[in-house]
Amino acid sequence: MSRVVAFLLAVMACALAVPSAADTLPTIELVPGEAAASVREGIRFREIGPDAAPSPEMIEGMVPVRHSSTQFGRVGETVVGALRFRNVGDRQGRWILSTGRGTVDHFSIYQVNPASGRAEALLTSTDIPAMGRSLGNYQSMAIEIDLAPGQQVTYLFKFRDLVSSWMPFSVKPYGSFFRERRGNIAMVAAVAGGSLMLILVGALAFASTGRREFLWLAAAEGAFAFNTLYAEGYATIFVLYRWPDIAAVFGEFTRSLFGLLMMQFGRAFLDTRNTLPRFDRFLRMMVWLGIAMIALTAINIPAGLLAESTLHQVGWLYLLAAAVTMPVLGVLALRRGSIYLPLFLAWSSMGAYIVYMTVAITGIFPSLPVSWHWIGPIGLFECLMATLTLALHLRTLYAARIDADRRAHSALLEKLALSEEAARLADDRARALSEVRNRDRLLQGSAHDTRHVLHALNSAVHFGRNSPATMAAASDLVSLLEASARHLEDIIASSVSIGNRDGRFLALGASDLAHVISSLTEIYTPIGLRAGIDLDVRCLQGEQALVDEALFARMVSNLLNNAVKFTCSGRVELSCENQGEHLQISVTDTGRGMPDGLASWLNDHAGDATSPPDDLGVGTGWRAIREIVELMHGSYTIDTDPRGTQVTVILPNPIACGLTPATLPELAARQPGLHIVGLEHAPAHRPAEGMATIVVADDAGAEKRVDAAARARALLVTPLCREMLDHPYVAGLVSKPAASALSTT
Repeated sequence: MSRVVAFLLAVMACALAVPSAADTLPTIELVPGEAAASVREGIRFREIGPDAAPSPEMIEGMVPVRHSSTQFGRVGETVVGALRFRNVGDRQGRWILSTGRGTVDHFSIYQVNPASGRAEALLTSTDIPAMGRSLGNYQSMAIEIDLAPGQQVTYLFKFRDLVSSWMPFSVKPYGSFFRERRGNIAMVAAVAGGSLMLILVGALAFASTGRREFLWLAAAEGAFAFNTLYAEGYATIFVLYRWPDIAAVFGEFTRSLFGLLMMQFGRAFLDTRNTLPRFDRFLRMMVWLGIAMIALTAINIPAGLLAESTLHQVGWLYLLAAAVTMPVLGVLALRRGSIYLPLFLAWSSMGAYIVYMTVAITGIFPSLPVSWHWIGPIGLFECLMATLTLALHLRTLYAARIDADRRAHSALLEKLALSEEAARLADDRARALSEVRNRDRLLQGSAHDTRHVLHALNSAVHFGRNSPATMAAASDLVSLLEASARHLEDIIASSVSIGNRDGRFLALGASDLAHVISSLTEIYTPIGLRAGIDLDVRCLQGEQALVDEALFARMVSNLLNNAVKFTCSGRVELSCENQGEHLQISVTDTGRGMPDGLASWLNDHAGDATSPPDDLGVGTGWRAIREIVELMHGSYTIDTDPRGTQVTVILPNPIACGLTPATLPELAARQPGLHIVGLEHAPAHRPAEGMATIVVADDAGAEKRVDAAARARALLVTPLCREMLDHPYVAGLVSKPAASALSTT
C-alpha cells in the first residue's frame, strides 16, 4: 500500500509541477447582470512559503492555471494567486466571487489598494466569525465585487490544503448565483430525502422478511447521504467550519463507511459465502480494510501517524477499489434475474463517477474537469434505482411467499385430513379399549361380588354340618339360600348399569329398605359368626327409598364385605334410615382401619368419577362403591383410625317423606322434556340424540334390565309415583330449550 501511495504522489508531483514561464496578469471583463465567461484563464499563481504575506509584487512571476479543473500546484503547497476584474458595462455592477469550497486548511483573500499599493485582507480562514458569515450567506468562501462603470479591482488570495489543490473560482451576478445555490440545495435535499426513503424502505423490508441485506443497504445509503452533504460542502458550511480537521475526518469516515457497507451488502445479497467463496474472501477483505481505514482516520487526529494528504490518498484508493467492485456486484446480481437491472445501472454509474473523480482530482489529465456537484444527480439516480430494485425484490419475495403459503396450505390440508383420520382411528381405538376395560371391570366386579354369595353358601354348609337336623335349622338354611340367590341375581342385574357400554343407566323404584337389608343380613350373619364377628343391623320397618335396588344392595354388600374382611374380632354395625330428603347408610367396624392416604383420597373424591391412581391400593369393592354412589348422585364420608372405620353414604331419596302415586300418562304429561313410555313401546335402540327415553316396567329383573338398558337411559319400576321425576338422575335427563341451556351455561 505504501508503494502505491508513493507512486501516486510521484505521478501527481510530476503532473502538477509549476511551469517556469512567467505571464502578465490579464484582466477579466465583467458585464453587469452577466457571469464571467472564464475565470480560470484570468488566474495567475505561484508557490510561496507558508509564512509569507501576499503582496502586489508577487504578481511578477505568476503562471496560468494549466488544469481545466482549476487546480493550483501540488497538494499541501502554499500558493498565492491573483485576479483582476474590470466593469466594462455602462452601469454599476455587483457580482459574487466564489471559491466553490467550504473548507481548506488555509485561505485568505486580499484587495489591492490602488492608492497605497498594499494588499488589504477581506476574508481569512483564521477569522472564524467572518468565515461563518460568509459560509452562511453564500454557502462557500466568497466575497462581493462592486464596481462602477470602467472601474478595475485586483485581488490576491493565499491558499493551502492537504486534501486537494482544487479551487473552482466563479464570478456570477446575484440572481444567477443564488438561483444556482437554491438548485444545488434542492438537489442535495432530494438526495438526502431519497436516501432517507431508501433507509425506511430497507428497514421495513427487514422487518417483514428478516433479510439482513436490506439493513446493510439502508446503512450504506445513510453513509452516502452524509457524504453527499460533505462533498457539496453543507456539512462544513453549517456545522464544521470551526473545525477543519474534523471536517476532513468526517469526509474520510463517510466515504470509507459507504464503501465497506456496500461490500457487506453485496456479500449478504448474493450470499457469496455459499455461492462464490473466493469472491467472498475478497469482499470480506474489503470490509476489514474499510474498518481499518475508519479506525486509522479516527486515531490519526491525536496520534498523527500519517500526513493528512497521505491519509486522503489512501482513502481514495480504498474508495476506488470499492467503486471498481460495485459494477462487478451488479453483473453478479444481474445473473440472478432481470429485476436487478436497475441495481446494475445504479452501481455502474456510481462506480464510474468515483473512478472519474479519482482520475480528475489527480490532475494527470488536465483537460478533465472536476465537478463535485455531479454527485448529487448521480446519487439521486442511484437512490431511485436502488429503491426500484428493492421494490422489485420485495415483489419477488412476496410472490415466492404467496406460492410457499399456497403449498403450505395444501400440505396443511393434507395433514389435516390425515390428522382427522388418525383422530378417528384413535377415537375408535379409545372406545374399543374403554369397552374392553369396562368389560374387564364388569367381570372383576361381578367375580368379586359373587364371592360374597360363595362365602354365604360355604357358611351355610358349615352350619348345616355342625347343627342338629331340625326344622328350624332347615328353615334357616333355605332362607340363606334364597337370600344368596336374590343377591346373586342383583349382582347380575346391576352389572348392566356398571358395565353398560352405551351410557349410564338406572332402574329406580320404591324399595322396602328393611326387606333389602334383611336379605343382606341373612347372608353376612353366618359369615360374621364363622369369623367370630357380631353383626348388628338397624333399619326401621316401613322405611322406603327411591333407589336402584340391585345397585343399592350391591353397594351395601361391598360395604359389609369390607367391614367383615378387615375386622379380626369385635362387631360390625349397619344402620339405614331416612333423614329429611336423604337416605343415610352407615357401616361401622372395629377393624384395623384404613391407610391414611387411601382414606384421604377417597374422601377428597367422594361423589365424582375420578379414576384412582394404580399405586393407591383402591380395591374392586371400593371401585364399585364409588361408581354406584356417583351414578345415584350420592356422596360418602370415611372416618378411620386404628380402632375401626365408619363409612357413611348419603343418597337422595325424594320419597323419604311419602310418595304420591301416579300413572304413566301423568308422568309423561308432567315432564314433557322426557320421553316416558312402556318398555314394550320403546324403540329397539337408544337414540343417540334428542329427548332422553325412560321406560316403565313392573320389575327390574336381569332380563328386563338388559332390554331396558338397550332402549332407554332409565327404567322406572311400578308402582309409579310423581317423586320419581324429582330424583337427580331423572331430572338430569330432561332436555332443555337452547336458550335456557345457553343461559344456564
